[in-house]
Amino acid sequence: MFRPSSVLFRSGSVLFRSGSVLFRSGSVLFRSGSVLFRSGSVLFRSGSVLFRSGSVLFRSGYVLFRSGSVLFRSGYVLFRSGFVLFRSGYVLFRSGYVLFRSGYVLFRSGSVFLGRAMSFLGRATPCLGRALSCLGRATSCLGRVPSF
Repeated sequence: MFRPSSVLFRSGSVLFRSGSVLFRSGSVLFRSGSVLFRSGSVLFRSGSVLFRSGSVLFRSGYVLFRSGSVLFRSGYVLFRSGFVLFRSGYVLFRSGYVLFRSGYVLFRSGSVFLGRAMSFLGRATPCLGRALSCLGRATSCLGRVPSF
């Protein structure tokens, strides 16, 4: 099957479309422009680079990394692993019932509540931000997939 404007070709489960090129073979899908690649649970997209493999997801710009219950986001850094959550700016750390927040630091564990100034958490989070910016530069390479 062909269309002159955006050319469409299908053979079995294989599909091609020109313009923004679309290729699908089984669970595999490519699209040019903002490059889209999907194979099973794997997905790439350029521009704001999106990579997903199983539960793993990367996105550039503000870097998003998710692996299972683990999530990173740059700008204000967000890290989540199970019940554990970090956020920079005002740092947020949660593990089960345990919660930390910088600025005025909030610590909660069960029925225990402490309002302490734990500024070292605030100083530690820029390191997370720099580490995640490296991830951002790494994931931007994924966007350089050759166009079709």
